[in-house]
Amino acid sequence: MPRYNIHTVERGTIQTPETVDLPDRDAVRGMAVQFASELLGACGGDIFEHDLEIRVVDDTGLMLFAITVAAIEAPAIPRR
Repeated sequence: MPRYNIHTVERGTIQTPETVDLPDRDAVRGMAVQFASELLGACGGDIFEHDLEIRVVDDTGLMLFAITVAAIEAPAIPRR
């Protein structure tokens, strides 16, 4: 079964990767989306303070894809 490394980049810092064994790229894509969703849920409104990126790398070191989340507050909206 292929092995994938899931790298999380928060505030410009690459976290220790999580290694998973999944049957194919479709499976790792689904897992990465679920992982991103869980991270967003955990950070709440704090996502406006920094960006978040999840990079999926195969066992040869090739980056397969990335999920990038950036929350941008419009300057026209008054701050509370």
